[in-house]
Amino acid sequence: MSRRAPPPTYHRCTGGSIACYIWNPLFPGFRYIAISFSLDDIVHSLGGPAVDRGRVYQASGRARLEIRNAENGRFSGTVQGSERQAYKTTATVLARRAARACAATTAQTRVSGVCTCPVGRDCKHVAALLLEVLASESAPAKPEQIAAPPPRERLLYRLTVAPDRNEVARFRVMPLIVSLRRDGAAVPGSMRAWDPAAPATGPIAKLLKPEDVILLAALNRFGLRQGGTGQDGRGLDGVEGVDILTRLIATGRCHWRDADGPLLALGDPRSGRVRWVVGRDGKQRSLVEVEGDAPVGVLAPPWYLDTVAGLCGPVDIGMTPKAAAAFLTAPPLSRSEIARSRARLASTVLARRLATPDLPPPPEPLPQREITSTPVPRVYLHCEALKPAPFWPVNRRHAPISGATVALLRLSFVYDGIEISSDEKSPRPIVTAKDGQPAQVVRQQKTERAAAKQLEDMGFAPLSSQHRWTIPGGLRGELTLSRGESDDDDHWLDFLVADLPRLTSLGWQVKISEKFPIRLVEADGEIDAALLEGSTIDWFELNLGIMIGGERVDILPALLKLLQGLPLDGLFEYLDDDRKDADIIRLRLDDGRVLPLPQGRVRPILRALAGLFDSGHGDDGKRVILRRADAVEVATLEQASGLVWRGGEALRALGRRLKEGRGLPDIVVPPSFIGALRPYQHEGLAWLQLLRETGLGGLLAD
Repeated sequence: MSRRAPPPTYHRCTGGSIACYIWNPLFPGFRYIAISFSLDDIVHSLGGPAVDRGRVYQASGRARLEIRNAENGRFSGTVQGSERQAYKTTATVLARRAARACAATTAQTRVSGVCTCPVGRDCKHVAALLLEVLASESAPAKPEQIAAPPPRERLLYRLTVAPDRNEVARFRVMPLIVSLRRDGAAVPGSMRAWDPAAPATGPIAKLLKPEDVILLAALNRFGLRQGGTGQDGRGLDGVEGVDILTRLIATGRCHWRDADGPLLALGDPRSGRVRWVVGRDGKQRSLVEVEGDAPVGVLAPPWYLDTVAGLCGPVDIGMTPKAAAAFLTAPPLSRSEIARSRARLASTVLARRLATPDLPPPPEPLPQREITSTPVPRVYLHCEALKPAPFWPVNRRHAPISGATVALLRLSFVYDGIEISSDEKSPRPIVTAKDGQPAQVVRQQKTERAAAKQLEDMGFAPLSSQHRWTIPGGLRGELTLSRGESDDDDHWLDFLVADLPRLTSLGWQVKISEKFPIRLVEADGEIDAALLEGSTIDWFELNLGIMIGGERVDILPALLKLLQGLPLDGLFEYLDDDRKDADIIRLRLDDGRVLPLPQGRVRPILRALAGLFDSGHGDDGKRVILRRADAVEVATLEQASGLVWRGGEALRALGRRLKEGRGLPDIVVPPSFIGALRPYQHEGLAWLQLLRETGLGGLLAD
């Protein structure tokens, strides 16, 4: 016996809106209800991927709403899919039973639908129809959507030109999300990349306009097929790339290089000319030049990017768009291929085009020289920001890690001015070019292996062996001393202080990036001491300086930090031991630079500071504060350190006088004094006289 559906029931919610419940036998736990729904409800019910695909259909006008039955929450229409005939789609808004109708209009909203497509239910076509309902003027909207605050973020597009793996210049696009101030200006440092393949849900979906939906879907289709790691954006090519680039510029949110770069606008077509260049591999490849040396990206046709004027537009090289793209993306020509190509091109229709001044044929190759000289090893110290490997945090043997800036070493070999990377494993001669002249480099494998073995003995290992990080393909040949441990800096400092000078003396070439995290500096003179007067008459601050690069730098904080790191047990015995005076001590300065000094140069200073700092003269371990009562300690420090001192002459003189130990002065009781002093009283009077002469204060009690 079938159950009869109950009649509709109506309830008045807070605020006066009417909610209508109708029982649905397919969903016993749900009832039809004429309520409002939002994009979050669609995502929660159908899933992010279905909504992302449906958004493309709706934005391109493929979804058509035919029947709107808001009373029972049903919507019907058609969606044009991949088939010739449009799919018939019906969507329903549902709400779980609740004690009050107004309670059902909150987070319990669910949407569902059926479709004539092969999926049949809750598909991307249902999502497209529901998005069309939201986009229509008469679609129900939640109260908070009516008075929504202005967005606090904005979606921008970064455009760059970079060579792909085949050294073809490509336009690369990276969507960026920038936080905004109340005045609409971008917050400095708030820029973050947005992957076009990521589902646009929640707050991100509110940033997207219809044109953004189309662009993100198109960029997602391009994927990474034009090379790159995804960190530099998605590459564009062909006719579709021209369409995307035109749409990007039309948004008014396309910038060159970063969010603060020039805003790009569509420019007029420009004439270009083809030029043949010899690459590092010794092969000839074609590229396009335009007026002003603007970068040119290969599309169909190629486009220029004038970074000065902020313009971007097509380039005419006298060929059809597809022919120009095919010509500029053709593989480079080797020496043997150039002659054959010139002969074959001479008999083709294209040759007549190539004979024009704007489209010259590939020139005859220059004579090739052979290089058999002994290579000179070259090391380049730099750093890269790496992300943790996705599987690493689940490994129970290790704690979860975050991204890090890792110091790296790149080994290469210089053959008569031509640099060959160490990760080039081919033992065959390498054909390359220098100043446009091809050269054949005969590899000296034995010498290269010996140099690599030296670095291995110093502790270097391939970065690809460190499974903690996600390593881009271009960095797999790098070497590192970093193991993700607390003493990584010590390993690098040992290399910089001890091993790198030895390699330099052997003839190795060294280059250090300005961004390398560990920077060594050399002292230009000796350490000197200064007593700086404070804000009161009885307050001095000790300053120990040394000249570095023409500037005096206070190294006292670094010395105190070094002193604090020494064990307390046997501290003074350790500082009195001069057997390790030839060892190098590394002082890390406040600005991050590292100053290597012989231990014998700083050991007496540390020995003198140990007494002062242990006596409570430090201020948070960074300063040494002295007063007139510390005059003896100052004299001891001046004598033990062997430094040149300046400032605080009166305090230093007082310290020397007190340290000489001449005792209390001999005094004579004035004749006007009536009475006799006992011996201890006479000594007390002499002590007060000493305080008066030295300017010190004291209290004598009897």
